[in-house]
Amino acid sequence: MFHLEVDARLLQAGGIGRFIRETTSRWLNRRHVAAVRFLGRPEEIEPWLAQLECADRAEILPWDARPFTASAQLTWLTKVRAQATWEPDVTLFPHFDIPVLQHPKHSVTVVHDLIQFELTDLFPGWKRFLAAGLLRRTASGPRRIVTVSEASRASLLRFFAGRVTDVDIVPNGVSRVFSPLTVEEQTNKSEGSPFLLCVAEDRPHKNLSLAMKVLSFLPEREGWRLVMVGPTRSDIESICKRTGCLPVLPRVESTGKISDDQLRKLYCEASAVLVPSLLEGFALPAYEARACGQQVLALRRPWSEKLERIGVRLLTSTNPRVWARMLLKVRSEKSTSKMMKSEVEVPRWDDTAERLLGVLQECADGFSDY
Repeated sequence: MFHLEVDARLLQAGGIGRFIRETTSRWLNRRHVAAVRFLGRPEEIEPWLAQLECADRAEILPWDARPFTASAQLTWLTKVRAQATWEPDVTLFPHFDIPVLQHPKHSVTVVHDLIQFELTDLFPGWKRFLAAGLLRRTASGPRRIVTVSEASRASLLRFFAGRVTDVDIVPNGVSRVFSPLTVEEQTNKSEGSPFLLCVAEDRPHKNLSLAMKVLSFLPEREGWRLVMVGPTRSDIESICKRTGCLPVLPRVESTGKISDDQLRKLYCEASAVLVPSLLEGFALPAYEARACGQQVLALRRPWSEKLERIGVRLLTSTNPRVWARMLLKVRSEKSTSKMMKSEVEVPRWDDTAERLLGVLQECADGFSDY
């Protein structure tokens, strides 16, 4: 029987949170998984576990310190390790904020991207220095590294410069919730004003300022809006101010926290989904939107080349006028096509969970002889 331990401090946070929820919920249903110990905030983990079958196999060990802080390292030593009652076969860290001292004997670390090392102008030097120290620790001792794409794997191999040669790739997945509108839903769909959709938090590499500028070049008389999932209203105001786009502020909406069903509805009803990121490890919203049959526009960069395989339109230019012209073209194409949107083949979380569990099991078996 297999005993797992998972750092779940970011259970409800963005893409990493979804990664943790989608994989571990499936592992709890596996017969050979005897127990999963979640390290994190009980007030976040308990309500989520209550919705799952086989939650009786789960255990919660409080660890409420924010990732990438001195407090996290200290409470790992004084609370987490001190309270653990059994030794896991392997511990999963879904980001590289790993313990420096008293690291678990067997562990797997998931590194989604190396954005702070690739886009150095966007991050302070001290932050990159600390992150580099933690990242190097992931390669010391009997530990294994997993990433989500070929682009991220290439970045990791460059970073480690020969010290690491084996990095497993386990792509993220897309929930089955995300699918095109049914015939009935398509028939009942009401035609509202056109809108763009961005699903991303306001972080430097997400480049949301480009989305705001694009909106400013779309005709207001046609009712164009920008709907943002992730940023707060104050975030949106800040983006408008720093990009000189305050006149479009009334046309920008923040959804707040929404369910997957609500997000699917937005994907399906949007005129297009924008992914203007300068760099991504996986770009999950692009895959979710394409699974819904929606048009997606993204910046052409080395990390985004793979998105062409699922029908994402890549634009080399960062000129918002160019993006606006392409969006008007996309809308025109939609209005002349009466065909139902078909589902695009995308990776699914079932596969992600299965492949990652395989890596964890290999690590536990392999490390036993280390």
